[in-house]
Amino acid sequence: MKLARKIIVVTLAVFLTLLGVVSYIEVGRAVRVYRNLVRSELAVTGHALRPAIRELVETEGEPQAVRLLQKTDATMSTVNLRWASFHDPESTPFLQADQRAALEDGGEVSLDRADRLYAYVPVGKRGAIEVAQALTEERSVAVLITQDRLVAALIAILGAAAVATIFGLRYVGRPMAILAEHARRVGAGDLTRRLSLDRTDEIGELASEMNGMCDRLMAAQASAAKEAQARLKAVEQLRHVDRLRTVGTLASGIAHELGTPLSVIAGRAKMIAGPDTSKEQVAQYSQVIQSQVNRMSEIVRGLLDFARRRPANKTRADLRDVTRRALDLLSPLAKRNGVALTLATDGGDATAEVDAVQVEQAVANLVVNAIQAMPKGGEVLIDAKRVRAKAPEADDESEYVCVAVKDGGAGIAPADLPRVFEPFFTTKDLGEGTGLGLSVTYGIVQEHSGFAEVTSELGQGSCFQLFFPAEGIA
Repeated sequence: MKLARKIIVVTLAVFLTLLGVVSYIEVGRAVRVYRNLVRSELAVTGHALRPAIRELVETEGEPQAVRLLQKTDATMSTVNLRWASFHDPESTPFLQADQRAALEDGGEVSLDRADRLYAYVPVGKRGAIEVAQALTEERSVAVLITQDRLVAALIAILGAAAVATIFGLRYVGRPMAILAEHARRVGAGDLTRRLSLDRTDEIGELASEMNGMCDRLMAAQASAAKEAQARLKAVEQLRHVDRLRTVGTLASGIAHELGTPLSVIAGRAKMIAGPDTSKEQVAQYSQVIQSQVNRMSEIVRGLLDFARRRPANKTRADLRDVTRRALDLLSPLAKRNGVALTLATDGGDATAEVDAVQVEQAVANLVVNAIQAMPKGGEVLIDAKRVRAKAPEADDESEYVCVAVKDGGAGIAPADLPRVFEPFFTTKDLGEGTGLGLSVTYGIVQEHSGFAEVTSELGQGSCFQLFFPAEGIA
């Protein structure tokens, strides 16, 4: 609507300017016509009086001619008559020398002054009849013509305004309003509607381009959704592969862990089969076998739960309990490598909205890396607690639940610290690492709208911290 109003205003302004110029030209032309008409009338008056004045000058002299002109002038209301003598220059003060010369040669002279017109009609060699008329009606003529033009201009402006408004609203205002509404719907995400403006001008081309843009956006959305789904599937497969890799790493430790209960079961089974075993001993040995079977079942169940593929499911969970489950699963591997896993117990509330399985995988990756960083054994300190921290791109601090894993290994070189979360980046020897564990961990933290930090010093160990948002948790 604003564009239509601008077009209407500009059109009327141009139209009014042109009309003003035309009116000015017409007024000037009418004034010139009026002056020419007055000149003609003055010349006719002079020619009518010339025969009588000539006769008086020739028979009775100039004084009689002057008196006749004075009597005639007294009877005329708009025209003034006067005798202009060639022998007295003061009688023709307005004429130039060349004009006097032209009169003496018998030619007629017209003179325009600001407020009067003069016509000089020569009478022989002695003088000329000066016929003058004031231009009192010239202003009236200009005013009348101007008034007529103003009335005509007003009518024309009203008509032009009505026509411009109708056509401006129909061909510009309404189509632009439709385009604006369509643009708002597209901005709101509605790409299903199409414009149907039956136009072949620029507005029609714009509508056609907007329809084409919606088609392309819908195709791009479908492609993006398909790619996002494929990416999610690939990420989930990568995480599953990472879990299986961790399971493979744990296999030897778990096999050793299962060896002890199996030996106990085998020994008690032989004792039960012995001929000298009493009923009380059989019952006792059976309980021992049952407890060892339960122990092995728990170990295998935890391993299967960790390795099983599951969809993402965020729920309120205590990250200290999630961390404890990951440590229970990794304890055989740690024991085999001479590493003690220590979980702090005085961290206070550590609940957050997370996918417990994904967080368990992330913690397990960090603990496995910590174990592998200490080939000679040592202690890994793990903590889960609520803290206030500021994300790398945030302006203010927020509430987070921080899971920290600190080892006493060889540490990470400063040049490698910025790349530790990159996919396939590893400082381990060939065959000892894939470079996916920390990358998967970083992706899990990002999907929870959190962030990860790492600090390390060569020869002193490393500390990895995972920050999960805790907003809205009581």
